Amino acid sequence: MGAYDWRDTTARHAIRVVQVSQTNLEDQLGELEGVDLSGSSLEWGYYTDLRTSGKLRVWGDHWERGRFLRVYHDVPKYGFSEVLGTYVVTSDDAELVNGTWAYDLELQSTLQMLVDDLLTRPWVIARGASSLDAIAQVIAGSGAHSMRKTLANLSGARDSQVEVDTSLAEDKQATTAQIMKGGQPRLECVFALAKMGNNRLDVNPMGYYTVARRRNLSSATPRYRLDMADRRGVIVDGSVKHHTDWLELPDTYAIEHTYTEKDEGGGSSKSEQREIYGIAKVKASSSHAIANRGYSIVHFESLREMEPKTAMRANEIARQRLAEDSVELMEWELETTYLPLRGGDVVELVVHDGPKEYTGVRKCFVKELEVELEHMTMRMTLKETASGDKGDED
Repeated sequence: MGAYDWRDTTARHAIRVVQVSQTNLEDQLGELEGVDLSGSSLEWGYYTDLRTSGKLRVWGDHWERGRFLRVYHDVPKYGFSEVLGTYVVTSDDAELVNGTWAYDLELQSTLQMLVDDLLTRPWVIARGASSLDAIAQVIAGSGAHSMRKTLANLSGARDSQVEVDTSLAEDKQATTAQIMKGGQPRLECVFALAKMGNNRLDVNPMGYYTVARRRNLSSATPRYRLDMADRRGVIVDGSVKHHTDWLELPDTYAIEHTYTEKDEGGGSSKSEQREIYGIAKVKASSSHAIANRGYSIVHFESLREMEPKTAMRANEIARQRLAEDSVELMEWELETTYLPLRGGDVVELVVHDGPKEYTGVRKCFVKELEVELEHMTMRMTLKETASGDKGDED
């Protein structure tokens, strides 16, 4: 687990919060006083649009209105220090307690700056345009002033001081002209452009946006092995749960296509309605096959269009739909002591007890994560990389 033993219970974890200029993320403006870590936390979500968020209680009028906040985690015993995240404050509701204002600050990642920043007019992406240049132009034209100095790991427009790194992101040219509508959030535009190039938009701990090739998490190297039987392990006893949807999966998928065919024979024109049906079933060895589950779950779909109009094509579509719908979702919930994990990180979870379907080494990625800042404990949801989309899609 690296130079630091994360199982060491004698090491003290310290959290400090620094105010950052809202127009220059390199400009730190001093430590924020009055931070109350009880009830304060940070969260990461692999599928959430803003990637990370949090909440922080602050006593007294120490936070300067408009400043961003950067959260540091230090372990003095090991000389360890890391930035957990840099955040925009989106709410500063407060209550008066014994003559002192207690502010409950809501934190969102700097991607928040693109949420309510709407395009003021339609914006055209020409055929053949670079998706990475287009991303940089959308961001450079926004009100996110702190992004104009540098956008870490983001290729793009040469006239907006955007750093270019095509080793991390895949550039694709637009195959057709596209129009981003006026009133559309800039964040929505950037997500669409990133997807065009098979890239993923993210934000790094310093608050800068990143665009990189989408990873196949099923082939990623695990960062840690979490063994439920390790007596010095990081997993909190009694905190582990698992969820699977195998009892809800279809064993059969049926396709129906109804269309009208004209008969021009005999000098007259007649219309006749015809139907085509397709069907697919899972293998008999599948855990949710009829013989193993004892009953059938059928998914049915009526297709408005289908070409060619043949039973073979209907059966092919049924097989495709069944393959998509019958992948078992397997997730684990657990609580641990602190580990430097974030959304999308891959781990191995070693499960010793239970039915054979749930035991062994389970390769998972972090789907959701919450760090409770007072005691530095973590609650996380792990999704097995063999489940569904393998984490490849937002």
